[in-house]
Amino acid sequence: MTVFAASSLTNPLTEVGEQYDAENGTETRFSFASSSALARQVAYGPCRHLYQCKSDMDGLPRRSESCLH
Repeated sequence: MTVFAASSLTNPLTEVGEQYDAENGTETRFSFASSSALARQVAYGPCRHLYQCKSDMDGLPRRSESCLH
């Protein structure tokens, strides 16, 4: 799973991700950055499973749905 999240969420999401991975045998990858940088990555970057920021940026949803192929 790939998670894009605001840098202010680094500690809590890393902890939750480690626990989730240990319980489910998965590998969660994180991309932490400013909300504006994340908004650009979401709009133009690779597939992501979750986008979490403090506020809406450029009309992007606070949480994105699973990537469709």
